[in-house]
Parts: sequence; structure tokens; C-alpha cells
Amino acid sequence: MRVTTLLLILLLALGGAVLAASPGFGADDPFYLQRLQVGRDALARGDAAIAARDLRIASFGLLDELMPLVESLVFLALAEDALGDADDVRAAAMRVDEVRTRFPDDAGRAWRALIPADRARFETALARHLSDDALTAWPMTTEAGAAARVARLDPSTADAPSADDAQTGAGAAEDAQTEAGADDVAEAPSAAAPAPTATEAPTATDDVALAIDDIRRQLAAPGLTTARLQQLYARAGGLADAHPDRDAAQWTAGELAYRQRLWADTVAYFTRSTPPAGEPNLCFYYAVALYETGEARRARRALRRCGGGLARSPFVDDYLRKIGAR
Repeated sequence: MRVTTLLLILLLALGGAVLAASPGFGADDPFYLQRLQVGRDALARGDAAIAARDLRIASFGLLDELMPLVESLVFLALAEDALGDADDVRAAAMRVDEVRTRFPDDAGRAWRALIPADRARFETALARHLSDDALTAWPMTTEAGAAARVARLDPSTADAPSADDAQTGAGAAEDAQTEAGADDVAEAPSAAAPAPTATEAPTATDDVALAIDDIRRQLAAPGLTTARLQQLYARAGGLADAHPDRDAAQWTAGELAYRQRLWADTVAYFTRSTPPAGEPNLCFYYAVALYETGEARRARRALRRCGGGLARSPFVDDYLRKIGAR
């Protein structure tokens, strides 16, 4: 009886170890996820060497986390492309291909989680660096990537869209949200608080606008965990601090700070770029943060900017009463 019990315990322990080692089952490692975000931010500000270093570390440490692994490899390829290192672009692409071949469902979800512009940039980079045979076999999913392949393999055709045109070329591509099922779901300061607003939509195709768009996409995805919210805030705050003249960067960082009740940070970002009257939710976030930091008079002024577009709820009405504006 005792031997049987010991054997059962051993089998259960081994089974748990196998599950933990299986792709998709391990918990995201904060260190390597941080390397991924630092690398992406470095690439967004044009520091390809730093980006490649951190993304290489991330892709090494996320072997059992397929969603962030594919993301790190895609951006590693983009960083190596910016450095002009064709061999390393091909190496990153082959690792993506290996994941896609071994785990097609997980790789497909990871690919769809990327915004269309990033998919297009990756595929146009492959068109510049893969061998003819590898490029022919690669399953292009964006118009920009397909056009770049045709232009590379058949120079007699019209010019393919450049990476700078990727956002337009990728507009028709499928844009699914990341599938997330974490238990620790991040909440706004109140379940009845206004939902995050879609702030200034980037119209430019520069890297900062694309990074902001990516952050907002992840912020709107279902199943957002507290850890992921903190990581998005660190990334958004870095962009906002590096680009104080970008209104959308300040508003995005301010909203993320509000959702974590970081009132002083919320005030700092929204003070740097005051939310416009046409964004009532952002004006409300600013007003709440001002009130919570003891600035009731400024909070009332911020609330007046909300106009009539603010959705009412018990949470909102409570703050309107406390701040003194109805």
C-alpha cells in the first residue's frame, strides 16, 4: 500500500513537470518579458543594436512561452534587418518557421496577435533576406509581404510597398486579438468606471505611433492580467517620457496609470498633455486623479471638459458628487 502511494505521488509529480515544460503551460517569466519590451522600445526609438541584444535574450528565455516567443523573434528579425545583418534575419525567420511547423495552432494565434503593420514589416524584411527557395515557400499573409516577394523574385513587376507603407498594405489582413485566459484579470479602479477610450488614433506610420497602437490593442484585449498591465504601463511610460511632445503617448500612459490607481503619475502625464474636450473618459480619469491627489479645484475644471459625452454610472456619479460637479 505504501509503495503504491509513493508510486502514485511520483507519477503525479512527473506529470506536473511535463505539463510545466510544455509550451504554453509555464507562467510568463517577468525578466524575459521585460527584455522583450525593452527590446521593442529600443527598436521604436531607432536603437537597433540595443533592441537586437535584448530581443535575443528574450527569445532565448521564452522557449516555453510560444506567444511572446514568436513576438520576440519577429522583432528580433526587424532589429537585425535594421542593422543589415541578413544571416541573423534568416536565423530568426527559421526559428519562427520551426515554431509554426511544430505548433501550428499556437503559432497562428501568436501571429494574429501582432498588429497588421508589424506582420507586414516582418514579411517585407524576409523578402529582402531569405533565399529564393525559402522566400518562395514562405506563406505570406499580408499584401505588402506578398508584393515584396513578387518584386524580389520577379523584378519586372511593379515596385512592392516598402516597410514604411506596411500599415496601409496590411489593412486588409486579419487582425484578431490575443487569446488570453489568465486568472488574475486586471480591473479598472471600479467595474462601473468608464471603459478605456480609444484615444488619438495614429495616422502616421512612424515607430512611436505603431508602438502606441500596439499598447492600446493589448490594453483592449480580453483577459488582461495585472502583470501585463504593469508591463504595458512601463512601456507606455517609457515612450511618453522619451517623446513628451506626443499627445497620444501621454494620454496612453495616463490612462494606464489611472487603471492602477497611480494618481500622481496619472496627473503628471495628463498635465503634460491635457486631454481634449472630445475625450470625456480621459478628462474624467484626469479629474479623478486630481481629486485623489488633493487638487479639487483643478479636478472641477477637468470635469467641465468632459461635456455631455461622459457615460453615467454609480461610480461616475459618486465622483461627480465628491468633486462638486453634476
